[in-house]
Amino acid sequence: MNTLGNRRGISTIVGAFFFVVIMIGAFAAIFAAFQLQENLIITQLDLTERNMKNLDENFIIAPAFDSSNGNRLCISVKNTGTNPVEIADIWIINKTDPFPAKRFEVDFKDAFIPISSDSDVVGSKVLNLIDGTYDIKVVSKSGTIRTTELDVVSSTPDPRLVVETYSSAPSINNGDDTIFIMHVYNRGNTTLTDVQPNGIITASPASFLQSSALLSPSSVSRLEPNEDAVFTWKNNIQGAVGASVALAGSAKAKVAGCDGSSFITSNTDTTNIFVARALTEKDLFAKPEIFASSPSPFGSVGAGQEGHFGMVVMNPTNQNMDVYQVALQVIVEEGKQVFKDNTITGIKPTTDWEDSKTLLNWKNFANPITIPPHSAEEWIAKIQPVAIEDLPINSLVFNAYTSFGQYSKGTIDTFGISKANAPIVEVYQSGDLLGIDRKYLVKGILSNSTKTYNVTIANTGQEQINSDSFLLLTVPPVFANLVNTTIPTGLEPQQKIIFDDGSQQIPLKLTLPLTSGLSRTYAFTATAPTVEETTMYLFTLTATGSATDAVGGTHIIGSVGQTIVQICPDPTCP
Repeated sequence: MNTLGNRRGISTIVGAFFFVVIMIGAFAAIFAAFQLQENLIITQLDLTERNMKNLDENFIIAPAFDSSNGNRLCISVKNTGTNPVEIADIWIINKTDPFPAKRFEVDFKDAFIPISSDSDVVGSKVLNLIDGTYDIKVVSKSGTIRTTELDVVSSTPDPRLVVETYSSAPSINNGDDTIFIMHVYNRGNTTLTDVQPNGIITASPASFLQSSALLSPSSVSRLEPNEDAVFTWKNNIQGAVGASVALAGSAKAKVAGCDGSSFITSNTDTTNIFVARALTEKDLFAKPEIFASSPSPFGSVGAGQEGHFGMVVMNPTNQNMDVYQVALQVIVEEGKQVFKDNTITGIKPTTDWEDSKTLLNWKNFANPITIPPHSAEEWIAKIQPVAIEDLPINSLVFNAYTSFGQYSKGTIDTFGISKANAPIVEVYQSGDLLGIDRKYLVKGILSNSTKTYNVTIANTGQEQINSDSFLLLTVPPVFANLVNTTIPTGLEPQQKIIFDDGSQQIPLKLTLPLTSGLSRTYAFTATAPTVEETTMYLFTLTATGSATDAVGGTHIIGSVGQTIVQICPDPTCP
């Protein structure tokens, strides 16, 4: 019986042991299942985090090559996402030749691209490419892949940068300005930076290009693929009429990702411009042009003191033109008198002049003055004024009666002065430094020659022209190399003023008063333009400032002197 009890105790112990073993196995299985579930969750979280990063990771690539450095590869990666990007490696696949694709690990110091920045991810590697077409693949550490195609052509000029040039007009008048336009295109699949003209534009013949100024812009910071930019210049063209001038330009740029390298250059493109003679109203209607000169103020002076009036009549046609009569009419109230009776003196011509209260007149119907084609003639007379009451400003109208009809020029104003003797202020070109030989027409200047020109301010009346007044000389833009040769005491040239059209103004300042009967003459040299046919140019003289009369009254001065300068291609000029 005891044996049976012992057996029951042993079976209980064995059963308990097996139960424990089974429980341990069950718990182990449960723990293993939990561990597997945890690993699955962690893996899922990692995948989710990576996917989230991939969603936030965004970058663009711009591969390029530096043709000046053995076609060295550059790959600009720009981070456009919201997280930093780490580049792991790049693949280069040659699509032209049967070479295997090559993988390159990105150097650690080139791999990281901060937010909103770009970097050359192969900056630490030297990877040179042969000519051909490539696929460039960039792979980030998180698995994002970007691929783009790169055409490598090591020729010069670089086909990625292309220019086309043209002019604002295919034909321009000799001496006029034209706008030269250079259209720059990015024909590659990479971004170009610092796009700019490749030096100055050139001209053939070079002498035709008198001046050239870049208007806008000086450079373009960035030019994406298939984008374009425009550069413009203002050019002054002077040369042989009937000839053409070829203007040429090119551009240069750097390649994004290769900004530290040298520039690539475009093709050079040329546009031709025909140089024509200016066709003006004068050509169309055979209209003579009148240029007038008059003193101001003019009135109330001492006995025998006179003012000079000048008129140049220009024939712009290819036919002779006869002039029968020229007249100067002062427009005043009825009954008023400006000129003193019978005091007119003809200077050129010396005869056939007459005057009335408000009229200066030259006429000769039997023997008119003939003006040859593309030439001019001048009429000059002097006369005494009378005191003009209540007429501070008088309008002058100049008339010419010709074989082409009657034409006029006006109005020009002069100031009349009463009450006390006052200056008569005149400005003109002179044939001498004494200011005696008045000239409103200078003929026969040879093309491209250098000549001395004298300009004078004179007081042919009473009292004085005050210091700090000015004689303003304006020279056409086609005249070059202006050099002072004679600077008289009391008349000092100031800083030259260059106007938009290129004309130059020389202000001549009176540093001492100019009293009765005196004049001051300034002389300078200038080089005439090159012309293929007879051409007329206008020099303008004006006086500005003040004058004082005999009782201390102050008056504005405003004399005008217009001088025509004839430039001839040869000594046979009419």
